Amino acid sequence: MGDFKPLLNINGFAMIRLAVQGALDGGVSRVCVVTGREHERVRDALEGIDGAVDPFPGQGRWPSVSFVHNPAFADTDMLHSLKLGLRSLPEDVDALFVLPADVAAVSPRTFGALSARAAQDSALIFRPEFQAVGGHPLLVKASCFNTILAFDGDGGLRKALDPLRVEPVAVEDEGITLDADESADFAVLAAYARATKGVSSSITGKLLDEFETPTHIRSHGRAVSELALRMVRRLNARGCCLDSELCRSAAALHDMNRLEEHHSQVAAAHLRTCGYDAVARVVGDHDNTQGFDTTVFSESLIVFIADKLVKESHLVTLEERYEPALRRFSAETPIGQRIRQDKAWCQAMLTRYEELTGDTLQ
Repeated sequence: MGDFKPLLNINGFAMIRLAVQGALDGGVSRVCVVTGREHERVRDALEGIDGAVDPFPGQGRWPSVSFVHNPAFADTDMLHSLKLGLRSLPEDVDALFVLPADVAAVSPRTFGALSARAAQDSALIFRPEFQAVGGHPLLVKASCFNTILAFDGDGGLRKALDPLRVEPVAVEDEGITLDADESADFAVLAAYARATKGVSSSITGKLLDEFETPTHIRSHGRAVSELALRMVRRLNARGCCLDSELCRSAAALHDMNRLEEHHSQVAAAHLRTCGYDAVARVVGDHDNTQGFDTTVFSESLIVFIADKLVKESHLVTLEERYEPALRRFSAETPIGQRIRQDKAWCQAMLTRYEELTGDTLQ
């Protein structure tokens, strides 16, 4: 492709930002971006990016993004850039992921799956596979670093790793196989990301404008998205590997047509027609616990809980949030029974969240 791939637009984000955010959400504690052409623009595209937040300073590792510039980018290959990145890493790094900037739709859960496998397996290199097709990122343990740095032949990283066994790890993530080498490849990647990832604030704003969402409902959506992000970052610090941008954008849009009947399903149907399938799923789930797995933390569950803890734009307790509905519908009515069931389930999941993260929300 003639365009500069890392800055191509996907879901309102520069491709490089989507790739880095996925890594941070997947539990990667430090991201080193090796730049060449358009160095400053790449830095600008990643301004303000964030990952998991460890609420216990000193007991965990704070994520960060650093940059190394390859001034000889026009005359060197990916292996040369990788060596520059390797030399910049702190000595306490025990493994790294190798991810090309145009492999931008990898699920955070894939990073988590590779890390979990590496912790249990004596192999030194791990490669994800989707339906027996290999992809990125590679997970490389620190004992391989000197082998990579010492290699001075032809053939790039693949040849440098030839003497070492690469262990395949099966994942349910087609994104590992998709890149933007050609225009047709980029079209496939962009469509896949559209269906599986969150969208930028500029796109959520356009969707809210399209539905003529009132100001007070937009304020509620912002408050819910802020709380959802707080929860996701703390859960990701505990290895949950949730997609933060999916949570943020779905939370911002969950009530975009709240004044309509069956608003969540109408909104979800519209989002699906736009190709935003994952956002549609979370929006459609936000007022219906029957629609998703209530036994594990997921993006749908986070937006559901965050919505219950925000009244208009203020944080409230579950008691305050449910009290009007409990007074209106008695326990003898089907809707009253469902409300009480939802409240009990929501309280149980909130207790699990607070025990896991130490973050008290009410």
